[in-house]
Amino acid sequence: MKLEHSSERGHGTQTRDSHSANEAKWWRTPDWWIVLLTFFLAVFAAGSFVYLERQVNDARDFFEKDQRPYLWPSNMTPEEPTYNVSQKMKIRVSIANYGKSPAMKVSVFGNIIIGPNALEKTDAWFAKLGDKPPAETSPNETFLRPGTMPDGTGPMFNIVESERELTKEDALFIFSTKDRRDIGYVVVMRLFYTDISGNPYYADICSYSTTTRQLGACKKHNEVTAPYGLTARNEMKGKTFASWASAISGFVAAALWFGATLVTVKYKQRFTQSGPEPAIIERDDKTGEEKDFLYTAKRQTLWNRWAALFTAISMLCAAVSLLM
Repeated sequence: MKLEHSSERGHGTQTRDSHSANEAKWWRTPDWWIVLLTFFLAVFAAGSFVYLERQVNDARDFFEKDQRPYLWPSNMTPEEPTYNVSQKMKIRVSIANYGKSPAMKVSVFGNIIIGPNALEKTDAWFAKLGDKPPAETSPNETFLRPGTMPDGTGPMFNIVESERELTKEDALFIFSTKDRRDIGYVVVMRLFYTDISGNPYYADICSYSTTTRQLGACKKHNEVTAPYGLTARNEMKGKTFASWASAISGFVAAALWFGATLVTVKYKQRFTQSGPEPAIIERDDKTGEEKDFLYTAKRQTLWNRWAALFTAISMLCAAVSLLM
C-alpha cells in the first residue's frame, strides 16, 4: 500500500479507470455484512425484549387489578342527636375493603352539604379537594384488611361532619317538601389509599338523603379511580424506558464506531476554481484500489461525531435510570 500526493492527475486517473471494473463492490466486503447482520441482530433482540416486557406488564397489570384493594362504604348511619341547631351534623360511615389485598395509608375526607343546590355544590367540593390527599390537613393514615365484619359492616368507620353548624333554617330545610323538593342533604366523601406496592387509588362517594330519610346514590361522583399522580408503576415504566433508551443508544453508538472504521472514500479527480484539488491517495498494492485519504478522514470524523452523540445519550439515560 502506498500514499501518493497528487495535485494533478491525468494518466494516473486513466490507469485507475482501466481497472475500476475489477474493484470490489461494498456487498462483496465481509466487514459490511458483519455490520448489517449485527444491526439486524440488535434490532431483533431489542424487539424480542420489548415484546416480552409487554407480556410481563400485561400479566402484572391483570394481577394488580385482580388483587388490589377496593374501599367502599358498607352503610351510613346518622349520629344522634342529628339535626340540633348550633351543632354540626354528623353521620357515621362504615368502610369495608372489598378487594383481595390490604389497603395502606387510608385517609378519609368527607362533608355534609345542606341547602338549595346541594347536588350542584358537590362538583366544587371534589374539585377543591383535588386528586391527592392535602398534606396539611390529611387525617391519620390507617391500615384496612380485606373483608367485612360478621354483620356485613366494614371494620373501619369514620364520622363525617358538616363544615358548619346547623341553623334553624337548615333543620327545617332537611325535612321540607316545599316545591316538591325531595333532597334534604348530600354526603360526599373521598377515600385515599394505596396497595402494598405503593400504587395510590381513591374512591368518590356521593349519597343524598331524601326528606323521608332514605339514602340514594348521586348520578355522579360514585366511582373508584386509580391510580392517581406518579405511581410506583409509572416510576417503574419511566425507569424501564430510560434503561431501554440507554441500551438502544449504546447499540447505535457501537454500530457507528464500528462503521467509522470501515468507511472509505474512493479517489476521484476533483476540481476547484483554481484547478485540480490537491489530494492524498492511498493505494492498495494487491488490489490497486485507490482511496482519498483526506475525504476518508472527513467521513470517518462525521461518523465518530454521531457515535459520540449517541454515546452521550446512552450515558445520560443510564444516569436517569439510576437516579429514578
